[in-house]
Amino acid sequence: MPTTVLSPAEVTLPFVVTAPAVYIKRLWSDTWSYRPDLELVRAIAAASGQDLGSCELRRRYGLIKQPWELDVTVYEPIDLSGYWVKVSLVGDQGEQQQWVGRISNDTREISGTTTTLSGSQVRSGEQTWVAYEPLHILQRIHISRSIWKVGDNEKELGWVPDLNARDANNMIVGNRSASKSEGGGNTTYVYGGTDLWTHYDYAEYILKRFVDENSIGGPIWSLGGQADLLANITDTIRFSTTQTVADLLRQLIPIRLGLDYTIRATETGFEVHVFALSSQEWSFGGVTLARNPNAVNIVSSKAIDVPQCRVVRTADHVYDRIRVLGRRVVVCCSLRASDGSLVPKWSSALETAYKAGTGNPTDAGDDHDAARQAETYRPVYQSYGAPIDWNFNNGTAAPIINSSGQTANGVADYQNQIRSTLSYLPLREGYDYSTDPPTDHNLSGHESDFWPPAVWLFDPDPEEGEGRYVLAEEADIGVSVSRTDWGVFLSPSPNHLLALNHWASSIATDTDPKYDYATMVATIAVESDQRFGLEVAVAGGGTPSGGVLEIEVPDAELWYLAPNTVVGTDVTGALKTSGVTGRVLRNDVTRLGLVMAGALARYNALRGRAEITIKGLLPWGELVGQVMAVVEDGGDTQMIDAPITAVEWVTGNDPTTIIRTGFAQ
Repeated sequence: MPTTVLSPAEVTLPFVVTAPAVYIKRLWSDTWSYRPDLELVRAIAAASGQDLGSCELRRRYGLIKQPWELDVTVYEPIDLSGYWVKVSLVGDQGEQQQWVGRISNDTREISGTTTTLSGSQVRSGEQTWVAYEPLHILQRIHISRSIWKVGDNEKELGWVPDLNARDANNMIVGNRSASKSEGGGNTTYVYGGTDLWTHYDYAEYILKRFVDENSIGGPIWSLGGQADLLANITDTIRFSTTQTVADLLRQLIPIRLGLDYTIRATETGFEVHVFALSSQEWSFGGVTLARNPNAVNIVSSKAIDVPQCRVVRTADHVYDRIRVLGRRVVVCCSLRASDGSLVPKWSSALETAYKAGTGNPTDAGDDHDAARQAETYRPVYQSYGAPIDWNFNNGTAAPIINSSGQTANGVADYQNQIRSTLSYLPLREGYDYSTDPPTDHNLSGHESDFWPPAVWLFDPDPEEGEGRYVLAEEADIGVSVSRTDWGVFLSPSPNHLLALNHWASSIATDTDPKYDYATMVATIAVESDQRFGLEVAVAGGGTPSGGVLEIEVPDAELWYLAPNTVVGTDVTGALKTSGVTGRVLRNDVTRLGLVMAGALARYNALRGRAEITIKGLLPWGELVGQVMAVVEDGGDTQMIDAPITAVEWVTGNDPTTIIRTGFAQ
């Protein structure tokens, strides 16, 4: 395991450190100015998942003689609001920058006045300032706008599309441009294309377009550390009307995937330094969660200046069973009137009344047809769906999804009470799904629309040739779906256009039936009663008493094309099907596997937390984001394997450096 060496061998004894050096500047483009009159009281460098790092400074004012001065000097109060602050410490490699931030508030404690030798009155007291790490800046920048590439120009729009999300019709929206665009002195991807954003691309876009102040002499923002790990993540992120940059980065660098970040100062600005939370690689389903290669060993038993070393091993976050949950499985299948899977959804009494029309057999056909337009007759010949005891086409439309996110043999459990039909099919226009894999007839780079629910009617007497199946739309019959059933609603005019072979010649009408609903085939999509997800029993046999953790990935989906689903017609008007074997059209198991690997890393073993207090001010700020591997305390070796989330320096009569570890919450 790689080790960051902080002394010639193991980390044992503190360095000899002089007093901390404090520097300030008003503008980022200014030169740092050393201020020996500013005294460091306390500073914390922290990871974003732990806390907001801060720094407290103190300065006395009035008639004062400083240690480096020969005479008493009058020091007036000063205004440092908005100033940048840098704190450096000296180690065996010389002076090292440890903390950079910006002053946020000023407190004055007024002691009174002092009379000088000349008789003038001088105010005296003490000023204290609190500065915060650059994360505070990101918490104060809200974003409700987005940059788009429109033609050859960039446009700024007043809304932010969800990242890689799908709209109500399941069409992907909020995708990035195919190439990077230059605007405001920064080159990034922007909205306005069909390519998926990676989390790296989007983090770079946010930092460069909304945070970076390079063009006006401010700090430059960049990504660093293990930021390349973000290039493998293309998750969907739902945005609110407005959100802060810190909120966005929290979603782009997700703790649930075993990632966190800290912000480090560079020569030109700030780096969002990404790091993995575990020193071990965790894998699931072929997906591997990267490890943190930077580890630190602390040997406290050899250190004479370690007054406190506290190690806690806790099982509070250990679960016996972990589930990562996507959406319910989307199943595309066909209902056929010929096999009883598509049945009329109106009563025989209502159909009899419909046929009776006005109720007076001697009335003209158009009078009867006008009476049949009454709203009470809407279901007749128009509403169709699965029977109340539908068996999901003998179980072929109820796939089992195993604990690894793959389909398995058998029939999944299902219910027949709560029903709804999706408004789209997981089939794209321009594809021939009668072949496996589907044949794509679209233009290269074109993202075609999804099919609407499809209904085919048999036309027994076309103008030319033999009978053939036609889409309902080709017969000028509208198709909609049921929100309370698994089925479709058709809109023929009149209703009994679909009543061929169910209509006596003696029934008066001006429009004879043309199609027989008993030959109808409907291809629909429904959500099955099984949820797409992964499950692992990690310890103790997976008993409930050991805890069951469920993590939701709401946009992870699995789409299943059931066997023998009608997917079109051939040139003769015969129905074409998807074949005798079911197929998975979309499987986001890789996304779930990455989340599961992160969950195993965080919830599969005892967690270690350590707090080590060392005498002296040590230049160890860059330990934040590294992993503490071992702590030896009086010969007792403790495997911590937890990230260092904070380093704190406390001055005063007994200056100390405190190292804290623990998983981000």
